[in-house]
Amino acid sequence: MAFFTPGVIFLTRSAVSLLFPCSIMVAVRYILSHHFDIYVPMRVLFATTVVVLPSVAYIRYGLDQMHRRRRAAALGARIACPLTSKWPANLDHLIALVKSAEGGYPGEVYLRLNDERLFIA
Repeated sequence: MAFFTPGVIFLTRSAVSLLFPCSIMVAVRYILSHHFDIYVPMRVLFATTVVVLPSVAYIRYGLDQMHRRRRAAALGARIACPLTSKWPANLDHLIALVKSAEGGYPGEVYLRLNDERLFIA
């Protein structure tokens, strides 16, 4: 029996992965100021956080994509093309899906996308 829902588990893992680097930086700042008399301004700490966290996320994403490409090549598989969108988070495709479900068949949008982009046989 599960005690936590998947959403709660996802949020706690995300919070831990976000708070861990920040807590390390604060601990380093504390150690530098109290033991070595080197003062690091809070604005430098904030700027470092703003730059480092997105950079680490981008590097992790790139390494994950490289791992997926190598795994697909080893298995002889093809990776599906990413779905490009005009709106952030593919909202235009979601709106088209909702409109398709209201006025036609729900999977009709995927047939159009298959003809335009995916070329899956």
